This record gives sequence, C-alpha cells and structure tokens, in this order.
Amino acid sequence: MVSRGAGRLLLGVLGLYLLLALVGRFVEGMGAASCGCAEDCWCRRPGLSFFRWVFPYGHKVPALPETGLEQ
Repeated sequence: MVSRGAGRLLLGVLGLYLLLALVGRFVEGMGAASCGCAEDCWCRRPGLSFFRWVFPYGHKVPALPETGLEQ
C-alpha cells in the first residue's frame, strides 16, 4: 500500500495537473491560445481536449504545403 504521506503527495500532484488542465482550457476559451493540430488529432476529441495543453505527447501536426523549393 501507499503510505499516507505518499498518498497526499500523489493527490497533490494529480490536483495540480487537473488545475493546469483547467487553466489551459480557460485560456483557450478566451481565445488567447489555439491548437494547431490536424483535425484527426486525439486532442480534438470531446473530453480529451481538456488535457490538450498539459499532455504534450502524440499530437498530429498537419502536413506543410509544398513550397516549390528544391533541395
């Protein structure tokens, strides 16, 4: 089992994570930030979009348009 002190620490970290997710959602709702991911990214799904700004893994960046420049 988890000791009492470790349990409190775990709950504190989880609470802070959820608070940061809420702040990120609030900032996005104000229009101060916007997601640049592709339409089929996990962070565009209802419910998961709450964690968009605090879970920076697995986002799908849209492909860049062809520039016409040769390498």
